[in-house]
Amino acid sequence: MAPGVGWGASWSVALAAALALGGPGCTRRAAREPALHHIVIDRFRYQPAVLVVASGDTVEWMNQDLVPHTASASSRSWDSQSIAPGASWRTVVHRRAVETYGCLFHPNMKARLVVR
Repeated sequence: MAPGVGWGASWSVALAAALALGGPGCTRRAAREPALHHIVIDRFRYQPAVLVVASGDTVEWMNQDLVPHTASASSRSWDSQSIAPGASWRTVVHRRAVETYGCLFHPNMKARLVVR
């Protein structure tokens, strides 16, 4: 212990340093980097049909079909417009929701995006 520094002062400094570094009892989590998720459009289907992502993640739809498609949220919160064959479209999702989406050109195409 340094001259003139009491036990209580040393303890306070050590405790503050431990908490600042995420020591025992600290409830902070490491920051999570946003992820990139892919949905393939093929044979008039979205694959996967249900995708679970975190808020802040990016979702990319890749059209591998021979015709254009869209990825359009039922709530109208996002819409890709036409995605040409061989092209893709991305969006960053922020709102927590279970969102049904589909293709405006082919109403039988449906899938779900779950944002947590």
